Amino acid sequence: MLEENETNKNETTAVTDQPELDPEASSPPAHDSTSSDSGRARRYVLQHQSRYREIVRLSLPYMMLVGLTIYFSARADIFLSNDNFLNLIRQGSVLLIVSVGSTFVILQGGIDLSVGAIATLTSIVSAFVVADWGLGLTAFPIAALLGAGVGIVTGVLVAYIRVPSFLVTLGMLSVVTGVGNFTTQGSNKRLDHAMFSGTVRGTTVAGLPNLLWWALGIFILALCMERVTKLGRYTYSIGGGELVSKMAGVPVARYKLYAFTASGFCAGLAGGLLAARISAGGPGLGDPLMLEAITAITIGGTALTGGVGGVGRTLLGVMIVTTLRNGLILTQVGAFTQQIVTGAVLIIAVALSLDRRRLRVVK
Repeated sequence: MLEENETNKNETTAVTDQPELDPEASSPPAHDSTSSDSGRARRYVLQHQSRYREIVRLSLPYMMLVGLTIYFSARADIFLSNDNFLNLIRQGSVLLIVSVGSTFVILQGGIDLSVGAIATLTSIVSAFVVADWGLGLTAFPIAALLGAGVGIVTGVLVAYIRVPSFLVTLGMLSVVTGVGNFTTQGSNKRLDHAMFSGTVRGTTVAGLPNLLWWALGIFILALCMERVTKLGRYTYSIGGGELVSKMAGVPVARYKLYAFTASGFCAGLAGGLLAARISAGGPGLGDPLMLEAITAITIGGTALTGGVGGVGRTLLGVMIVTTLRNGLILTQVGAFTQQIVTGAVLIIAVALSLDRRRLRVVK
C-alpha cells in the first residue's frame, strides 16, 4: 500500500511539473506569411522582367532592319530601286551561305574564325580548276569538299584534342591564308568559262539572280537539319549545357565535328561562288566574310554563349548587315568608316545577345 501511494504521488508530481504550452509560441511567426508573399512578388517581377527582355531581344533585329531601310531610303533615292534590290540579293547570298554554316558552331558555344580564309582558298582553287584543268562546274563540289576537309581538321582538334575553338580557328586562318598566298604568289588567278560564271551571275527564274537560289537551297537544307535531325537537337543541347548533354549520353565530340564540317563546307562553297561571280580567285577575296558572318549571326539573335538562336535568326541578321553595307556605299561613306561602323555594330550585337545569367565571370 505504501509503495502504491508513493508511485501515485510521483506520477502526480511529474504531471504537475510539466511546463504549460504557450499557444503563441507554438503558432508560426507572423512574419512568415509576409516573407512568403514578398518572395512570390519578387519571383513574379523577375519572371516578367525576363519575359520583357526576351521580347526586346527578339524584336530588336526587326526594328533595326526597318529603321535602316527608312533611313537609307531617305538618304539615297536609288536605295529602293529594282536594280539595287537585285544588288542586295547578290551581296547577301554568299554571306548567307557562310553564316548558315557558322551558325551551328556558334549555337554549340564555339567560334569559327577561319571561314573567310577558307572562302579565299577555295576561290583560288576553283579558278585553277576551271582555268587550267577545264573542269567547269566540277569546281563547285571540289571547293565545297575542300572547305569541308579543313572543317574536319578543325573539328578533330577542337572536339577530340580538346583545343579551344578560338585558338584552333585563329591558327587555321593563318595556315589557310598562307597556303592561298603561296599558291598564287600574291596575285589573282583569272578564269574564262561562260557556263561556270553564268551559273552564278545569270538569272533563270522570275528574273532573280542565280545566287539567290544557291543561297536559298543551302538555307532550306540547314533549316531542315536544325529542325528535324539529331544535329539540330544536339546542337541546341550542347550549347545549352555541354556537361549535362554529355551526362545524358549525347556524343558531344562527334556533333562538334559535324558542326565544324558543315561550317567549312559552306565556306568552301561560298569561295567557289565568289570565283564564279567575279571570274577570278585571289588573296583576300573572302576575308571580309568572317567578321560579317559573326556580325550577322549575333545581330540576328544567336548568342555567342550558345543554345539560343538558329538559322532563321541568321537570315534576319544577314539582311541587316547587307542593308547596312549597301546603304553605307550608296550614301558614299568611306571604306575605313564602314569598317568602324561594322565593328561597332558587332560589339552592340554581342552585348545585346549575351545571356549574362550564364556568365559568372567575364574576362
